[in-house]
Amino acid sequence: MVHEEDELPLGADQYLRKLLYQKSTLDRFVSGIKIAIIGISLILSIYSVVYCNKLHHESVTYSDLKKVMNEVELVESRSDMQFKIINQINQTAYKFKEEARSAAISGPDSLDVMFDCYRVSRLSYASVVTYDGCFVDNTNGDMNRLTGIFSATVEGIYQFSFTAKYVSSSRGRFGAWSDIYVNDTVIADSQREYNARSNLETESSTHTVLVYFPIR
Repeated sequence: MVHEEDELPLGADQYLRKLLYQKSTLDRFVSGIKIAIIGISLILSIYSVVYCNKLHHESVTYSDLKKVMNEVELVESRSDMQFKIINQINQTAYKFKEEARSAAISGPDSLDVMFDCYRVSRLSYASVVTYDGCFVDNTNGDMNRLTGIFSATVEGIYQFSFTAKYVSSSRGRFGAWSDIYVNDTVIADSQREYNARSNLETESSTHTVLVYFPIR
């Protein structure tokens, strides 16, 4: 009887160890599930962050692409405008070329009023400049080189120019001037003064005046 009573506690002890083992196994299983859940949550969190960054990156990329597309459209618009301007310039140049060609074919009578006269002899006193000849003269007699007077018979805006070489005297103070007159009005002039310091010094200079003037 004593022996049987001794075996009963041993059986209870084994049963208790079995319960403890089962509880330990269950705890480990629950802990594993908790760890797995935590791991899955962590993975989902990381995925969420990566996905949000991806969406943000795609949004920035689309914004940049939209900006580039707008710049391309602006460049194309400017290119079209420049092309139109160049086309207009080419058309205008072609028109002028055709007008000049037609004028050349029509002859000198259809050209603008023009004369270019010269004098080679010295003029040492104040007077109207007369000319020895003309390189160009299509004024039909309006420019009289013998009197130095141009009588305009065609209204318009005229360009007048005059070039003279002034040569100083070695005898002291020297002054020279050239005036362009329309009727009794001076419309352009040039002047030069020189004061020699010795009887051996001379000086020369060339002067040109140019003016636009309307004649009615």
